[in-house]
Formats: sequence, C-alpha cells, structure tokens
Amino acid sequence: MLTPQPRTGYPVSFLQRCDLLKVLYAHTPDKSRVHTNKRVCKVDHQNSGVVVHCQDGSKYTGDIIVGADGIHSTVRTLMQQHIESSTPGATKKDSNSISAEYSCIFGLGNAVEGGARTGDSHRTYTKGYSTLSFVGRGGSMYFFLFSRLDKRYHGKDIPRYSKAEMDEAVKPFLNIYMTDTIKFGQVWEKRTFANMSPLEESENQHWVSDRFVCLGDSIHKVY
Repeated sequence: MLTPQPRTGYPVSFLQRCDLLKVLYAHTPDKSRVHTNKRVCKVDHQNSGVVVHCQDGSKYTGDIIVGADGIHSTVRTLMQQHIESSTPGATKKDSNSISAEYSCIFGLGNAVEGGARTGDSHRTYTKGYSTLSFVGRGGSMYFFLFSRLDKRYHGKDIPRYSKAEMDEAVKPFLNIYMTDTIKFGQVWEKRTFANMSPLEESENQHWVSDRFVCLGDSIHKVY
C-alpha cells in the first residue's frame, strides 16, 4: 500500500476520534473560542453577518456560519429553509437525499494471537459484505464489517440498531476471514468497543447559500 509519507512526511496513522480531538484541543491557541454542548436552533442571516442562536439561550455573531455537523446537520436544514424563503421548491430533492443500503459493525479490539503486524491494513470483498481492518500499536485492531441491507432505506425509515441487534447481526459472519489467518470471530472475542450503524449516503445540490456553508458529511456523505 502506498503511504502518504513521501508527500506529507508522516506515515499512515489510525486513532480514535476522542484522541484526535484531544490533540486538536491541546494545540488550539485560544481555547476560549471552543464551546461544547451547544445545539444550534436558529440563524439570523443579515447583510453584515450572521447571528447563531443556541438552545441554551446563548448566541454568537460572525461573518459566515459553517455547518460541519454531520449527516443530520441542523445548519444544512436551516440553509435549506433560507433558500426556500426566496426560491420555493428549490431544495425538495436535497431534503429527501439521505438513504442507506448498507450497515456497518465497527470497533476496536485487543491483539489477536498470531495476528497481523502493526501498520498492516487488510480488506476483504465478497457479494453482500466486505471487511476492513487496521492494526495499531501492540497489535490492537480497528475493524469494520460492512453488510448489505434487505433494501435501500430512505429518511426516517433508515434503521437504528441496539446492542442486542448488533450481537445478533454478527453471528453469520463469525467464520469469515479478516486476514489470511484471522477470522472475524477471533477479532470479535477480543473487542473492547463495538457499535453498529447504518451507512447513510447523501449528495446535495446546494452546498452554499449567501452566508451559509456546509462541509463534509453534512452535505456529501459517503462510506
């Protein structure tokens, strides 16, 4: 596998999101600008800027509002409302764009005896499902099991999964190979964390409008 080291000077790195956020926060020069547990509920779009209102009553002013708030983006919804106020019907397709045809069971586990080497990445593909794994320090394994749903679901019909449903969903896959020597069941037994979620997809026509901007999964969700 071609690594990005010749281009960036760093090898491939795989880590939990919480660890990445800790690093980013530790290197943020002005931590007073970082606010947690805020939920945007309203945006006043003005000629000179925007005023963002949060559910706790706080509000913030700025030149633009950038929505990087995920597949169920509040900022995207508010942007669509802003577009609709001047062009009714323009965002009809965007408002119904979220769908899911696959689910993913993912997690992190301790080293498997006789497992792969640190830095290795493995992929398997077959009809209806595939796997992806990365081996971290000490042999710990980040794993993903992608499987096809019985149909493509849209909007509010997209399923959500409980722990019991996840435990049941893995059973048909315990004997499949994650590498040439390791079966998924071995990885599953060593798990320290696991979750199951639908793999939502969404591609919107409107990414910006006046002082609204949307980024990443909020506007172009792929898996």
